Amino acid sequence: MAKAGPERGAKSKAIRELLEAQPNATMQDIQSGLEQKGIQASTALIAKIKYSGKGKRGRKRKGAKGKRAATAMATNGRRKKVSASGQSISLDHLLAAKKLIEQVGSVEAAQSAVQVFAKLSAGQS
Repeated sequence: MAKAGPERGAKSKAIRELLEAQPNATMQDIQSGLEQKGIQASTALIAKIKYSGKGKRGRKRKGAKGKRAATAMATNGRRKKVSASGQSISLDHLLAAKKLIEQVGSVEAAQSAVQVFAKLSAGQS
C-alpha cells in the first residue's frame, strides 16, 4: 500500500506561490519562506522552478527549430532547403548545378555563365 504523504507537486506549488508574491526573491529567501510553512525543498528544485518560467514550457530548442524552419517539402515529395535569400533549392537543382559546373570546368565559370544568362534573359523580356 502506498504511503500517505504530501500531495504530488505541493513543494513546486508552494515555490510558485512564493515567487508570485515576491518575484525578485533570492533562492535563500524562498527556502526560508518554505521552511516557515514547514516545507523543505532543495535549492536545486527552487532554482529549477524559478529559472524555468511558464513561458518556456513547450518550446523547442533553437537548433531544432532553426533546422525545421529551413526545410520544407517540395511538390515532388523531396525535402528542399530554403536559402538565405528565401529561394528554395531542391536536390534536383543542386544536381543540375553540379552538372553545369562539371561541364564548364569550375564554380567561377558556372557563375559567370549564369550571370550572362541572366543578362540575356533580362534583355528578352
